[in-house]
Amino acid sequence: MVSFKKVIDKLADLEHQQWMFWSKDIASKEKLSASRLERWKKYWKPFKKLSKEVKDQDREWAEKVFEIVPIKCPIWQCGGIMQTKERKLPNNDPLEYDGDWQTPDLICSNCGAIYQFQGFKKKRTKKEAKQDGTD
Repeated sequence: MVSFKKVIDKLADLEHQQWMFWSKDIASKEKLSASRLERWKKYWKPFKKLSKEVKDQDREWAEKVFEIVPIKCPIWQCGGIMQTKERKLPNNDPLEYDGDWQTPDLICSNCGAIYQFQGFKKKRTKKEAKQDGTD
């Protein structure tokens, strides 16, 4: 199963590629100010090489795309569409919780089933499995 974060990063990468294609096309056809062209050129590189701040801007657009992509109800398979709903943080203190709390819940528009992400599980290494004899 692909995590929400990985899906958003893949979509953000596509958003960035689309912006690069568009901006390079505009730059080749129109006379842009030197400062704008210089600013754009700094971002004409692969998504993985961008700063965290720039990646976050692309992720904002990716999340907008994700919100409109219909996902059929996998829980009861009733034909409803899973819709995202932001989770309220317990005690309204975001500093106490890890990134798992930032993942929105998915709620079926038909049966009301709720898929709530419960967290990442650490994958055991071969060395750990060998140490406890479960390899």
